[in-house]
Amino acid sequence: MPKPLFGNGTTPVPTPAPAPAPAPAPVPVRVQAPAAPARAPAPAFPGIAVARPPVLDLVTDPEGTASAKVMAEARTLAVALAERLGEARFVAEFGSAVQARIGALPDRMLDLVRSEVPNDVTARMGRIRGQITGLSVDDLFAADGGVASRVLRSLAPAQDRLGDAIRAVELECAGIDAALPKLRAGLDEIEAMIAEEAAAREELEAHIRALQAVLALHARPEAADPRLASALRALEDRGTGLRQSRIVATTDAAQLEVLRLRYAELHAGARSLTVDLVGLWKRNCVQSIAILAQGTRAAPREVRTAATGLRGAADGITAAIDALSPGPNGRMGGRNAP
Repeated sequence: MPKPLFGNGTTPVPTPAPAPAPAPAPVPVRVQAPAAPARAPAPAFPGIAVARPPVLDLVTDPEGTASAKVMAEARTLAVALAERLGEARFVAEFGSAVQARIGALPDRMLDLVRSEVPNDVTARMGRIRGQITGLSVDDLFAADGGVASRVLRSLAPAQDRLGDAIRAVELECAGIDAALPKLRAGLDEIEAMIAEEAAAREELEAHIRALQAVLALHARPEAADPRLASALRALEDRGTGLRQSRIVATTDAAQLEVLRLRYAELHAGARSLTVDLVGLWKRNCVQSIAILAQGTRAAPREVRTAATGLRGAADGITAAIDALSPGPNGRMGGRNAP
């Protein structure tokens, strides 16, 4: 029998040892699989490998006439066309969007050519010319200009004739001034069309160069695939259409420039006519009316000065109007045009 360890005769109960702490759960380690290499684009036709470098090497500019923008776009288009040569719709519509934009320009030009605004301004200038040339300075100031002159002066005094001419010219000038904003709007539209046409021609040139590069790439096909031959024939047809559009676009550019010059010269000339030239002529008319009102009391020197000033102002107006009137060839130059 064991001896009690304590004086009270009790035996200590042994304390159980603490349970060991659970081991930490293992941290999962993810092993990333290597990325799969990018797949090269499938060739347009089986057995025909389309490598990018050869296509890009064939987009050239031996004449040195294409801009850097055109060449960059042509390279992008050449790669896309080479890779999608097997898509009949893509080939058939290659460059058709830019052709549609070029084809819409003639209708817009026709609207500006048919506009009544330039014709109205030109007609008003013609009536101004008629009023001014209908006043003979010699008849207005000469003491005796012949029987016809005396009859005319008896029917309408010189001062009244000048006053009537001033009122008629002012009426035509008011109509011209009202048309100037419309001329300016037409000129702005023409300049916008010129910018659009230039951008379209650049895009068209890029399509043509890209098409030529792809045709050169397949000049000697590596496989006798009938689908490839059909695609190349369709591509050649697209090339013919694009080159025809390039000729049309060049013609449109020349016509737009002629139209722009017409509107620009007419706008600037009409403004100068009503503000400067007619203003000078009216001041000379007022001076002449004052001299004529004096009758025989006017000093001969003053009469000569008034007559010279009125004649010079009238000649300046007629010369300006003649220069702004369209001649037989449709260009400015009017009565002085060849």
